[in-house]
Amino acid sequence: MALGRAPHQIDLTTYIKGVDVSQAWERRVSGLLDGVSVSLISKADLSANKRAVGRPEDLADIARLSGEL
Repeated sequence: MALGRAPHQIDLTTYIKGVDVSQAWERRVSGLLDGVSVSLISKADLSANKRAVGRPEDLADIARLSGEL
Protein backbone atom coordinates (compact mmCIF):
# COMPACT_ATOMS: atom_id res chain seq x y z
CA MET A 1 0.00 0.00 0.00
CA ALA A 2 1.32 3.45 -0.84
CA LEU A 3 0.49 6.74 0.81
CA GLY A 4 1.04 10.00 -1.02
CA ARG A 5 2.60 10.54 -4.42
CA ALA A 6 6.18 10.46 -5.64
CA PRO A 7 8.54 11.91 -4.67
CA HIS A 8 6.79 12.16 -1.29
CA GLN A 9 5.40 8.64 -1.20
CA ILE A 10 5.53 6.15 1.66
CA ASP A 11 5.21 2.42 0.98
CA LEU A 12 3.65 0.22 3.65
CA THR A 13 4.19 -3.51 3.37
CA THR A 14 3.70 -6.67 5.42
CA TYR A 15 5.99 -8.90 3.32
CA ILE A 16 9.39 -8.22 1.81
CA LYS A 17 11.53 -10.46 -0.35
CA GLY A 18 15.04 -11.31 0.80
CA VAL A 19 14.57 -10.23 4.42
CA ASP A 20 13.18 -12.05 7.46
CA VAL A 21 10.50 -9.73 8.83
CA SER A 22 11.06 -10.65 12.48
CA GLN A 23 14.80 -9.96 12.16
CA ALA A 24 14.14 -6.74 10.25
CA TRP A 25 11.81 -5.66 13.07
CA GLU A 26 14.65 -6.15 15.57
CA ARG A 27 16.91 -3.96 13.39
CA ARG A 28 14.32 -1.27 12.71
CA VAL A 29 15.18 2.39 13.14
CA SER A 30 12.98 5.13 14.53
CA GLY A 31 12.04 8.23 12.60
CA LEU A 32 9.57 11.08 12.70
CA LEU A 33 6.80 11.62 10.18
CA ASP A 34 4.87 14.84 10.72
CA GLY A 35 5.95 14.76 14.35
CA VAL A 36 4.81 11.16 14.85
CA SER A 37 7.34 8.48 15.80
CA VAL A 38 7.41 5.68 13.19
CA SER A 39 9.43 2.49 12.69
CA LEU A 40 11.46 2.22 9.48
CA ILE A 41 13.35 -0.61 7.84
CA SER A 42 17.12 -0.38 8.35
CA LYS A 43 19.33 0.68 5.46
CA ALA A 44 20.95 -2.80 5.38
CA ASP A 45 17.58 -4.57 5.24
CA LEU A 46 16.27 -2.17 2.59
CA SER A 47 19.36 -2.89 0.47
CA ALA A 48 18.93 -6.66 0.97
CA ASN A 49 15.30 -6.40 -0.14
CA LYS A 50 16.17 -4.35 -3.21
CA ARG A 51 18.97 -6.78 -4.11
CA ALA A 52 16.53 -9.73 -3.83
CA VAL A 53 13.95 -7.99 -6.03
CA GLY A 54 16.65 -7.09 -8.56
CA ARG A 55 14.79 -4.63 -10.77
CA PRO A 56 17.02 -2.04 -12.48
CA GLU A 57 15.55 0.77 -10.38
CA ASP A 58 16.19 -1.24 -7.18
CA LEU A 59 19.80 -1.87 -8.16
CA ALA A 60 20.20 1.87 -8.83
CA ASP A 61 18.70 2.57 -5.39
CA ILE A 62 21.29 0.25 -3.80
CA ALA A 63 24.07 2.21 -5.48
CA ARG A 64 22.60 5.49 -4.19
CA LEU A 65 22.15 4.09 -0.68
CA SER A 66 25.77 2.96 -0.58
CA GLY A 67 27.03 6.29 -1.93
CA GLU A 68 28.31 4.90 -5.24
CA LEU A 69 26.36 7.40 -7.38
